[in-house]
Amino acid sequence: MKRTILLTTCLLALAHAASAADLTDPVPGHPGVTLFDLAKLVVTDLANGPDGATGHKVVAFRHIEGKDMLAPPEDPVTLGVPPVDMAAVPGSTDRVLALIDLGASDGNVEEAELLALVGFDPKPKLLDVVEVGNDRWTAMEDNPPLLAPGAPLIVIDSDHWNSNQTYNAAEMIFVRGDRFQLIDSLFTYTEAYCGYQHFQEVTYGTAASGGPYRAVTVSVRDTTKLTDDDCGTDQKPPKPGVTVYSGTYRWDAAHARFVSHSAQLDKLDALNTKWLKDGS
Repeated sequence: MKRTILLTTCLLALAHAASAADLTDPVPGHPGVTLFDLAKLVVTDLANGPDGATGHKVVAFRHIEGKDMLAPPEDPVTLGVPPVDMAAVPGSTDRVLALIDLGASDGNVEEAELLALVGFDPKPKLLDVVEVGNDRWTAMEDNPPLLAPGAPLIVIDSDHWNSNQTYNAAEMIFVRGDRFQLIDSLFTYTEAYCGYQHFQEVTYGTAASGGPYRAVTVSVRDTTKLTDDDCGTDQKPPKPGVTVYSGTYRWDAAHARFVSHSAQLDKLDALNTKWLKDGS
C-alpha cells in the first residue's frame, strides 16, 4: 500500500467527496444489510431526518492511541460525509470493517471517527469499536493485507492542509482476538514554496516472519525537488535529493505487541517533530 501526501487542496477535497457512500448501500455478501445498519450498531438510536442521519445514544468506545486523544461527538450526533467507509476482511466472509464518521467534536479540530469490527452470525454484531484519527479528514486505506488469518493490516490516514503544507498522521492497526490493537503511528508532511517542493511518500507492506503474524514493513521516501519558478528573492532553496527511511515491525510474543527497532524511522520522527515544532 502506498500513500502520497498531496498538497493540492482541490484534489484532496474531490477525493473525499468521491468516497462518499449512501447509507442505503448494501453490505456485499450480506443480503438485507446496509451501511445504515452498520452505523446503527454504534449509534443505537440512529434515525433518518431532514438534516441527515442523527441520534443520541453512542456505544462506549476508547481511542486507539489512548484516552488523551479522545474527541467525543456532539449531541445530537449527525453523521458526516462520507458517513460510512467499509472494507472486507480478506478471507473472512463473516467480518467487515466500518469507519463511521460521527460528525463534529466540540472544541476539537478532528471529527469523531469510529472504526468498528462487525461480525455476522448471521445478523450483524458489533465486536469492537475504537476512535481513530486525529486530524480534520480521516480515511481508511483500501484492500488491507493480512498479517494472519482474520488479522488485516489497517492503515488510517488523518490529514489537513493549508495553502503551502499538508500534514498527515497515519495509524497502523490490526485485529487480535476480535479486538483492535495499535501497531504504531507515523507523521509525515508535504510543503511547497517558491523554488521547491518537499514531499514524503509512504509505502506499507508485509513480509514473512517466524511468529504468528507477518512482519509489517514501512518505507518513507523523502524527496526535495527544485522548481523553475522565478522567486525574486535571495533566499536559498533547500538542497534537492531523495532519502529513504525504512523499518520493520515484528511480533513480540513476550509483550504481545508489534515492535520496531528502526533507527531510520526514529530519525525521521525526530526530524518531522522538529519541523512541526518550528512551524517550518
